[in-house]
Amino acid sequence: MSGRKSPVAAKELGISYYRLISLLRSEKLAPPRKDSSGDYVWTDEDVAAARKVLAEDLRRKEAGSSNANATPQAAGKKSNG
Repeated sequence: MSGRKSPVAAKELGISYYRLISLLRSEKLAPPRKDSSGDYVWTDEDVAAARKVLAEDLRRKEAGSSNANATPQAAGKKSNG
């Protein structure tokens, strides 16, 4: 498949259309080219790049959540006591 619209690309990526658009608006993803009607057209390479960004984002969140389970002292923060 050479090109697909955003809803199809989002489904392939396992995320919602709105999440995909949010990633574009926040500039976490480079926008793919647009067709004559102004819709994004996602190539295989665009989807692969998006998949990589999503994986990196997930790794960052997992690393952050492991730190969130630490006590304030272990995380290097002062307690109010």
